[in-house]
Amino acid sequence: MPFAFSFFAYTAHWWTDTEGALAAAVEEMPAGYDQMMIPVINNIPMLIIALVVTIPVAILAIRLAERTLKKAAATFK
Repeated sequence: MPFAFSFFAYTAHWWTDTEGALAAAVEEMPAGYDQMMIPVINNIPMLIIALVVTIPVAILAIRLAERTLKKAAATFK
């Protein structure tokens, strides 16, 4: 489960340090990237949806991995 949220570590940086993240984006990305990211940063409902949906998707991935690995392990016997 923690690995599922590790993807959001960089994304969380945008919301916790917006000014610093935008300043870094200006240095690393093409001109206008910071202006393009402002609507994304301000879309808090989508951030909440993404974080909430991560949990069931991670659980589904765990279940699929368990089934797949059990079938693969059975062939070694």
